Amino acid sequence: QHYSDHLVVVTAHNLPEAYLDREIKLGVGVIGQCAYERKVLFLENYSRDWHFEEDFPHARLTFGSVICAPLMYGDDVIGVLGVISGKHGRLFNTDDVYSLELLSSQVAIAISHSQLFEEQKELNRMKSEVVRMASHDLKNPLMGAFMHIDLLKDQEIVNQEKGISASVDMIELQLDRMNRIVRGVLDIEKLNALDSVSEKCSPEAVINSVLDELRYYAEANQVEITVEIAENLPFFRGNSKQFERAIINLVENAVKFSLNRGMITIKVVHVQDHVLFSVTDQGIGIPEDIGQHIFERFYRGQQSGVEHITGTGLGLNIVKTIAENHNGKAYYESEVGIGSTFYIRVPVI
Repeated sequence: QHYSDHLVVVTAHNLPEAYLDREIKLGVGVIGQCAYERKVLFLENYSRDWHFEEDFPHARLTFGSVICAPLMYGDDVIGVLGVISGKHGRLFNTDDVYSLELLSSQVAIAISHSQLFEEQKELNRMKSEVVRMASHDLKNPLMGAFMHIDLLKDQEIVNQEKGISASVDMIELQLDRMNRIVRGVLDIEKLNALDSVSEKCSPEAVINSVLDELRYYAEANQVEITVEIAENLPFFRGNSKQFERAIINLVENAVKFSLNRGMITIKVVHVQDHVLFSVTDQGIGIPEDIGQHIFERFYRGQQSGVEHITGTGLGLNIVKTIAENHNGKAYYESEVGIGSTFYIRVPVI
């Protein structure tokens, strides 16, 4: 394996264990020279043909033929693959050199991908840990701020002065927005932790729970929710609370982008071997250039007329993640000025 100015023997076959972890400077020995020159080196007879510093102690007494090939990934040398025959072993030839060159390119790709995979895993672990710590640390001061906002609202001077009252309302609105961001990030981290999706879930029960939570929210925004659930729907396997969160996110989005008008329709039907949930609104619709990004994390489309609508850009990403956690799929249909329908399809038991 190649480091900044030296190589380290990380694996070997039929070599003494003492050679493992041994450092070889660039340009030293056949191995070091191979890495330094970035080309294959072939010595038919090591003791006869190599006149410089030995690669290992007693190499001249024990090495026969030697082939070394640099492990190249892009423009970088990430290591050297060496094949050594014993002093009285078979002499290598040009066919052996060609074979090792072919093998070295595959080895370089495999090693690089393995290293990148391990690095990505560690980065993801560190990212998740930092997100969890930051989000949890934010929750406590947020709750404290909400408590003091409630205390301020009870003060007579706040209620009497319109300017102060408006400022307090704006502070509360922004705190609520921050709280939604924290909650959304924590939801995503929970989903990435692969919560169990092994329950026997009833589509009717899921929708009833969603309605219990959102009925007041819809009424407050002057939007009517109608529900159409097919009879004798089969069960699906999943996590009911997690799945409810996906439908809640879709309904909340539908309410927000209905702009205080029209009706939202929730439907559940059985289509072949899937249960299909849909949420339809009579809102502003989604332009085609925005639609390809709406399930991306933190993405918020810049549509005219909705600048005042706040959000985190996490809701639809959570929907997509939950659908995939249930071996299903989330997708949508939309027409600008007419409305949108979002779907979640999950396999039945």
